Amino acid sequence: MKDTLIDLQENLASVDELKPFVKHASQMATLDYIVSIESDVFIPTYSGNMARAIQGHRRYLGHRKTIPPDRKALVRLFDKIELGSIKDGKNLSNRIIEIHRRRSVAFSGTCLYFFLCEG
Repeated sequence: MKDTLIDLQENLASVDELKPFVKHASQMATLDYIVSIESDVFIPTYSGNMARAIQGHRRYLGHRKTIPPDRKALVRLFDKIELGSIKDGKNLSNRIIEIHRRRSVAFSGTCLYFFLCEG
């Protein structure tokens, strides 16, 4: 069985590695684009031109999965965490996976802020 790794954008490169790009928004967007294309799974955060371009490129490559987040279901889960009726951890992870198990590519989102990679 493969392990699942969710990486936040901030963890993919060190501060020193990103330093030459930080003051150049278009270069940072290019890095986002490249990582999004190369990720096993792309989970967009909201609709926008960047996400549509990424999604189209991934479709063109023919083997890349895009999962649109079910925002309403996630908000309900996060509300339950805040109210204390469920806790962060394995149970929450399983619920999130189950909510998104049948969702797939028919969605436009925008630039990634986390990546799901299998390895």
